[in-house]
Amino acid sequence: MAARKNAAAVKAVAKANAELKEALFGISHNDLEKSLHAVDTQVQKFRDAGASIDLIQEFQKRKQAQIYADFQRDVVEKTNDIYHTDLENQMRNIDREVKAYRKKGLDEVKLASWAAENKAKVQQEFENNVATNIDSIWQKRS
Repeated sequence: MAARKNAAAVKAVAKANAELKEALFGISHNDLEKSLHAVDTQVQKFRDAGASIDLIQEFQKRKQAQIYADFQRDVVEKTNDIYHTDLENQMRNIDREVKAYRKKGLDEVKLASWAAENKAKVQQEFENNVATNIDSIWQKRS
């Protein structure tokens, strides 16, 4: 009886330590490293379950390539945002959303309509802000 309690306690401590190590990893690493680590963890689970080594390697290769491509795209987009106006960035964000919705299989006609409506709204808000700023400049001079 005491041996079972002791074994259960040891198992609980080991589980807590493993969870704590994962939490520490998450705190001390960037998003790219965390994503790659998640793939490694998933691959280890597949190995432990006895999955085919060839399938595991193919999964790992494709998943890592996807992570690197997503990271590269995100970094490039954020860097490009620095060199564009707020209006341009808002329009580009709408285009990104359209691409994401398209990947999910949404209707092209509805997507085009949605994008046009949102771009028109953003453009109108921009023009209103410009007009307001011009008015405020003239009011200050009067």
